[in-house]
Amino acid sequence: MQQTHAEEDISVAAASILARAEFVRRMEQLSKRVGKALPKGASHPSIVTVGRELVLSMAKIYWQK
Repeated sequence: MQQTHAEEDISVAAASILARAEFVRRMEQLSKRVGKALPKGASHPSIVTVGRELVLSMAKIYWQK
């Protein structure tokens, strides 16, 4: 069931606060792990640059046959 303004319900509001706190905590941990400040949203102007740099530094991007 979907409901508009669901955060008017105290349990939904509490869950939202806890989820956001956990998201921020994990983003801070990941930022420390990779040595870069990571933007917290896809609309941040640097997301393309930071994302590309992280992928290139952390992932295997080519394979030999």
